[in-house]
Amino acid sequence: ETGAIGVDYGKVHLSAVVAITRASDGIVWVRECWAEAGGNLQAIEDAARGQKIRYKISRGKTDPIQEVLAQRLGWETAKSGAGTRNQRVGMVTKLLDAKALRFDIDGPGVRELFDEALSYRYEQRETDFNVEDVVVRKDDDRVAALEYAIEALETPAFSDEALAAMSPRGIRVTYGQQQPPAPPGRRAQAVASPTQPTRQGMGRR
Repeated sequence: ETGAIGVDYGKVHLSAVVAITRASDGIVWVRECWAEAGGNLQAIEDAARGQKIRYKISRGKTDPIQEVLAQRLGWETAKSGAGTRNQRVGMVTKLLDAKALRFDIDGPGVRELFDEALSYRYEQRETDFNVEDVVVRKDDDRVAALEYAIEALETPAFSDEALAAMSPRGIRVTYGQQQPPAPPGRRAQAVASPTQPTRQGMGRR
């Protein structure tokens, strides 16, 4: 399988559908991001089916709360439960560390997803027992859909033990690095590379 789609559902916040494909050189390209407010399930399903056709993708995962939508699309829901968000962030980080995740800035909606990814950050949360860095769940709907897509694409390649060992990091952007060949018809590209989160959290660099 050379591609996957991720679907994040939001009724108050945005719903988002993200398509990714893997090139023959192993680079994963973010090809398209659809987003809309209101939680219209038919519109979400139509967007997902459209991406399946355009990019010839059969694999995908939906928001864990959307089992019915997953069944209608022939997919599974993303993993849920303690630590699963950090596991997905770790999978994204693994691609970033390998310089194997690229954003096709000319792709529909990809610029908005890329900008959202740049503001992805952690903040400290104190409990009675410890202090930990947690993902800030605000304006991250497109990024969540990207994480579901990468989980769908990459899960077969990793054991649960390997996923648990991955640690989340943030994202920053650098331009002017050597780029692989662009997908047909595309021009401007951007490269994302990882950076360690600080105790003050991740922000735009």
